[in-house]
Amino acid sequence: KLEDDDEITFVMFSKNGLRAVFATGVSGSIVCSPVVIVGNHRATIVQMVDRIRRALS
Repeated sequence: KLEDDDEITFVMFSKNGLRAVFATGVSGSIVCSPVVIVGNHRATIVQMVDRIRRALS
């Protein structure tokens, strides 16, 4: 699901018991993109976080 509110865009998804959201905001030349992942199994969350880190590096 994609939500756009003024200058901030929120992306939300749910898969295999995980729920995640990230928002991207721009202010001048600065970009901020926090990510929140929620789930019942810590190992699954850690795997998803590692995937995101690899994709962004």
